[in-house]
Amino acid sequence: VIYTDTVQWALLMGGLVLIGIPIGFRAIGGMDALRAELDPAMLQLTAISPVQFINWAITIMPIWFVGMTLYQRIFACRSEKEAKKAWFIAGLFEWPIMAFMGVLLGLFARVAWQQGLFTELGFAPGASIDPEMGLPLLLRSVLPVGLMGIMMASYFSAIMSTADSCLMAASGNIMTDIFRPFFDRQKGTLLLKSQLVTLGIGLLAIVIATTLESVLDLMLLSYAFMVSG
Repeated sequence: VIYTDTVQWALLMGGLVLIGIPIGFRAIGGMDALRAELDPAMLQLTAISPVQFINWAITIMPIWFVGMTLYQRIFACRSEKEAKKAWFIAGLFEWPIMAFMGVLLGLFARVAWQQGLFTELGFAPGASIDPEMGLPLLLRSVLPVGLMGIMMASYFSAIMSTADSCLMAASGNIMTDIFRPFFDRQKGTLLLKSQLVTLGIGLLAIVIATTLESVLDLMLLSYAFMVSG
């Protein structure tokens, strides 16, 4: 899993940082276009209310101390030293690289929409648009066909990697902490029951995802739920 994760994120981050950002920046007209089209507050790191900052500090930051998929990777490390090094490197990739990359691409998408780059796709300036559609529309508009395919494949592979890790961790928690007193520990039946629990959790996740269609809302809710637990 770690090897496949590495390949997926190398493709994803390399493509977005080295290709997506430069091409997007050129397509919208550079820094002059950003300053002309955006509210100045969108270019300031301090444009956040204290209440919002505290809210994020409580619901998002602690996820790095309790995330089950993180501990799966930590326990897979060869030694404590390797785990610490991996944790530090991952932190640098997450902030500032991933954080600023996402914000920059979001800003580019906002400007591209206001400039009419998405009109041919059915999203003219001023028309109603889901903010979460910004990045996919930007990539579709500025990236060549072959590269767009690689980016989409990387996105979906990264999503699948995280999803199966979360499902396995959740079913492991349920089997160990809730159902342990109610079944025998024979290996065959334990594996089958674990698979059935994983299937049930997956179906429940699909139902929740179809009810709450905003990815950002889902993430914030799940983070708050995990951190409070």
